[in-house]
Amino acid sequence: MIKLKRNLINSILQPSILVYCTIFSIFIYQTIDSYKYTNNNLMDKLTFTKPCPEDDYRFHNATGNFLCVVPTAKLCFKLCQKLGCTEWYYMSFIPSGSNVIKNYHRCRCFPEYHFCFYNSVPRRYRNFD
Repeated sequence: MIKLKRNLINSILQPSILVYCTIFSIFIYQTIDSYKYTNNNLMDKLTFTKPCPEDDYRFHNATGNFLCVVPTAKLCFKLCQKLGCTEWYYMSFIPSGSNVIKNYHRCRCFPEYHFCFYNSVPRRYRNFD
């Protein structure tokens, strides 16, 4: 009797586990594919240039990026604060008060979240070396 119950339970559980794994895999695939499309679509339209303090580093409203690279994290944070981004991103490896010059770093502000980001610009998105 116990063996019959175990066989019945196994015959029910195995297909349902397979169905859940399949649904989960499809969800993960769609999420990753959607993220890649959306992220690449936004970045493909951007080109970062050398620092341009005379243009106030050209803020791009749609993406929150300053389209001119910003040489220091300290300057980036000041630019972000002007736009309402008063929180330095907690996972950033560079402190907000750093004066170390970074030639290929961008500054990004998300006003709706009040976060300021500072990270490197991939070569394909900048028009200088």
